[in-house]
Amino acid sequence: MELPGPPGAHADLMSEELAAATGGASRLILSDEQILGWPRNKKGVHYPNALRRLGRLLPMLSRHRITIFISLRDPADFLISGYCQKLLGGWVGSFESYLAGRGPRDVGWEPLVRSIAALPFQGDLVVWRYEDYAVKRDEVIDLMAGQPLAGRLSYPKKAINQGLSAEAIKDVLTAAARGEADRRRAHRARRAFPKGQTGTSRFDPWSGAERAAAAAEYQAELERLAQLPNLRLL
Repeated sequence: MELPGPPGAHADLMSEELAAATGGASRLILSDEQILGWPRNKKGVHYPNALRRLGRLLPMLSRHRITIFISLRDPADFLISGYCQKLLGGWVGSFESYLAGRGPRDVGWEPLVRSIAALPFQGDLVVWRYEDYAVKRDEVIDLMAGQPLAGRLSYPKKAINQGLSAEAIKDVLTAAARGEADRRRAHRARRAFPKGQTGTSRFDPWSGAERAAAAAEYQAELERLAQLPNLRLL
């Protein structure tokens, strides 16, 4: 919904709309993986529209206390995931062409999170590692809900949006080299060579040294972010 004028001018209207939509509930969870926008532009900048989008949304919610929840991921795996999603979106190319000379160090979660933490909103920022999802899931859900809720929910047994195995990626690239690729090839390859199944392997183009360096910088970023006064690291 686009409204004329500065976003803060619509805070009262937004409060009325939210109250009507939720039946006056005391807590509302807004959750979507695209709240921060597309994860990467053609220049390789990660979440280039995040501050603009949140800067538009948060003033409209200024009558309420807000907690922003963000899950961060090891940059090496984040780039692999982005590559797989790019293939699933119909683009075809090598991992090297996707990186375009960039690597895990260029992901840089710290500047993004610091910028979000500095936005004008009443509340806190809760951050956790994607790698800790299995052990932190219930804690995160209970924090979001404001009550013990996680134990009453049922969860999918596997990831909803699976990535691609090494064999699936090879199938896509081989088909492209033969001139047989199409926009749905990666989806068919994902079904034919599913991750975690006998006969398929994990796509991991990084060396051990590259992975170690990415993990070390990731941990250092998290430790620095944990020092921010309005940020809670789970």
